Amino acid sequence: MSTTFNEISIFSGRFQPPHAGHVAAWHWLNTRFDNCVIATSNVVEPTRSPFNFSEKQAMLVNAGIPMGNVIQVKNPYIATEIVGQYDPDAT
Repeated sequence: MSTTFNEISIFSGRFQPPHAGHVAAWHWLNTRFDNCVIATSNVVEPTRSPFNFSEKQAMLVNAGIPMGNVIQVKNPYIATEIVGQYDPDAT
């Protein structure tokens, strides 16, 4: 018996600011997986991370990435928050 799985790609980072390279990488990943999400936090540190989540999401959406594919997480480098939303038997 063969099982079909949905494959997801998690593109995580600070995205301070998101740029054309991030958008190109997302499009590339999105053509190779069933779904690609961008995971980023709402952490703001004046010089190193000046943009909050809403600002980063707006920039990415403006660049052509669907709003539902940009998600806020506490720590983008730990996938637990994201993978916990998916059925492990199907994804």
